Amino acid sequence: MSIRPDWFASSMPPGQSAAAGATATPAEIHPTLGGIHASVDAQSPRSVASIASIGQLETAIMEAAQLLHRSRHRLLVSLAAYDSDGSWALTGARTCAHWAASAIGVSVGTAREWLRVGHALSRLPEVDDAMARGRLSYCAVRTLTRVAVDHPQSAAELVDLAEQSLPGELGRNLALWARGHDTDDQRNAREREQTYMSWRVEPDGMGTIKLRVPAIVLGRIQAAVDARVMQAKHHDPEDRRPSLGRQRASAVVDLLVGDGSEAPGTPGPVRVDTEVIVHVRGDGLTLHDGTPLADTVLAGLVDTAFIRALVHDAEDRPVNASTRRRHPTTRQKRVIDERHQRCAGCGGKELLEYDHDPPYRVSLRTHTDEMNRRCPSCHDRKTRAERSRYR
Repeated sequence: MSIRPDWFASSMPPGQSAAAGATATPAEIHPTLGGIHASVDAQSPRSVASIASIGQLETAIMEAAQLLHRSRHRLLVSLAAYDSDGSWALTGARTCAHWAASAIGVSVGTAREWLRVGHALSRLPEVDDAMARGRLSYCAVRTLTRVAVDHPQSAAELVDLAEQSLPGELGRNLALWARGHDTDDQRNAREREQTYMSWRVEPDGMGTIKLRVPAIVLGRIQAAVDARVMQAKHHDPEDRRPSLGRQRASAVVDLLVGDGSEAPGTPGPVRVDTEVIVHVRGDGLTLHDGTPLADTVLAGLVDTAFIRALVHDAEDRPVNASTRRRHPTTRQKRVIDERHQRCAGCGGKELLEYDHDPPYRVSLRTHTDEMNRRCPSCHDRKTRAERSRYR
């Protein structure tokens, strides 16, 4: 037994029944798409830009995107209704997610996420309406519903927040909002429900691991992985300059199962010394990358991990620390980290090293006002240039 949503029949072109099974043309789906499709049929795909102006293509893309969002909304709502109806059980499927995976051709995990979002939309009319109108994408709604389900009375406010956020910033903006609105019970329940790990083997023989954990735990993992990257030595003659992604993947393997250098019969993970940096500001706590934290989350780690707090003054500047040592102290490093969050040479943000500016051989001191950060490549080039200059 199956249910065909009402919108399916209404979306078919006039005079054509759903039973006919004919495929709608692009023009029947949307007039603009039909014009572009006709151009592609008449000419080589490479000449589309010469037939349709860039403005027409942009319009077609945006209108198609709205059509995509509305269609995805219909899928989610219909799937959630089918799950609630229970008719999927008559098909012999284990769950509605298993039925959807088989019927639609997606993974069970993807179907489960569709069901989660679909059921959330049924409880959040403001979010439901925004997606139905094409104002919010599935990606935005998927992120938004993780917080909105605990605050249905603030759904309209959260929709506005989502519409005003850049795609890459929505998660952090929601975390900032939730920090001021979540109760401890809500936060703890969400962490229990949404913390998980999964893996799968891809068709090319590679494996993919997915891990979802609280932000403070992720901060500890990131610190350990990057510490291992900084201390590891690379011995692959075929790849003398591996990508940062590959280095981090290798670091995770080293930390979990070892790097192969252990004595026979005594395999074990590599150990590294790490610390989690927490910034204390007037508006709350954050990790070093700006991820907001609740006060209670930090308190729960005090007895089990090394936490270093970096205090900011009234003007949001990290407290200074000065010394005449050759290498910066841990306290100085944290001040420098906050002041210089990108490479002074190329603007990168990964695995930055500490650099004296002017050189230490000139200043003979290590002061936070005379320190910068550079990526390994930029730091190496600057050091070689200084050696030539100050011989």
